[in-house]
Amino acid sequence: MSGFDVDTARLRQLAAAFDSETGPLAQQTAAFEAQARAVDAAFGLLGASDEVYNAYISKLNEFVAGLHNLVGGLRAVAGGLSGDAQEYDLADELTAPGL
Repeated sequence: MSGFDVDTARLRQLAAAFDSETGPLAQQTAAFEAQARAVDAAFGLLGASDEVYNAYISKLNEFVAGLHNLVGGLRAVAGGLSGDAQEYDLADELTAPGL
């Protein structure tokens, strides 16, 4: 079986691209959440019923949790790509001629 080449520099570049998106997305998520929770006057002069308010907060919590999961997923992908690049480089070092 013949070997194959992996462009570890490209893997690291992809890892950095994914990683660079996590900070802004986390900041935007926090800003969105803060604004979305400021519902004091959102339901008019009479205010929301407890049922409507609780349903809104429940859906908001679900959506924000999804955004946090997305940030975590991007971080995991970045870490995986970076780790893979490191492992491929190590494997190349161990199998280099003359060792």
